[in-house]
Amino acid sequence: MTVVYRNILLWRNACSRVISGGYRNIYLITVKRQSSRPRFPFFNKHMKVTDPARQDPDHFEKLAHKVPLDERYVDTLSLLWKEKTGSEREVTFKGDDRMIGRKPQNWVPEIDENSPKANYAELDWEEIPESVKKIFSIKFGERRDYTDAWKKALIDKVRKHELDINSLEVKIAWTTGVIRSWTLLVQEIDNKPKKPAHIIYPLQLMIAFRRKLLRQLREVDTAAFEKVLSELKIAYHVPKRPEEQVEKRRKAWVEALLKERIAMEKDIKMEELNKKYIAERIKCGPEIKNRLEKLDTEETKINSRLKELAKIQGEMSKKLPKYQPKLIEELSEIAAHAILYHRPEDSQRKDRLLAA
Repeated sequence: MTVVYRNILLWRNACSRVISGGYRNIYLITVKRQSSRPRFPFFNKHMKVTDPARQDPDHFEKLAHKVPLDERYVDTLSLLWKEKTGSEREVTFKGDDRMIGRKPQNWVPEIDENSPKANYAELDWEEIPESVKKIFSIKFGERRDYTDAWKKALIDKVRKHELDINSLEVKIAWTTGVIRSWTLLVQEIDNKPKKPAHIIYPLQLMIAFRRKLLRQLREVDTAAFEKVLSELKIAYHVPKRPEEQVEKRRKAWVEALLKERIAMEKDIKMEELNKKYIAERIKCGPEIKNRLEKLDTEETKINSRLKELAKIQGEMSKKLPKYQPKLIEELSEIAAHAILYHRPEDSQRKDRLLAA
């Protein structure tokens, strides 16, 4: 039904009716509009995020667990949900590279702008004049030259050897350079309030591709995975399982956090009661032990007196052994008697009587 409603909104029909000469004429004017539905749906996609703590995927859940339990508990969770969904887009693009709260010039590695471009870096520049070096330097090049230099700087940190060009580490470093270059380009363009879609969509796909490469490297080599994370200064968060995920709707998110808070409060209360019980048990332990010993002595006296009375009255003890028949001998005797005193069945007896 929602799709039909959106299609109706995309095609706006304006009808004007004119009555002339007793006839009614209807003129339809159809205006075609382009769909404004985005490729990746986000809530409040233009919200700016400056707090680095929001890069943690469980940041808002941790804040929700600290909310005081009062009359405005649910309202506070609703406000946290708005902040969470509003900062989701910015965190998706910058959270894995830890770019939130840092200056844009610190997003990319430091390079020497006076060094030659990547295409001419392997040439011999010893006897070349400074004017020629300046023309072929990165500073006088295009943005692509800066991007190539950033990617080369990141690749040199994690590559295994000089000829390594196809390993997972090199691919991750290359995608990291592309992601940071595009993110910096979006920051420089700054189309208010809308971001450039022709960069945002490929950037989203590139981030997903790098997560795939990180997952593959984590499965193959843990040491190399940790080295890549530390050298490139990126983060990798293990996605939650389907049964652990919570819907993005406000009501479902608040309800899930409320259930978690109830379980946490129960555990805290049980720990307090357990500590209180242990303290009281330690305090009253000797007294309880003495009381139990006295009760045991009284019980033994009563049991001994009951046994004496049972002997006087002639009652049999319940602990006497029970008679167990000798099954093998009895079965052998029964089998021998069956052979000696065998009698035919009733049908055979009837046949004999009829024959007589």
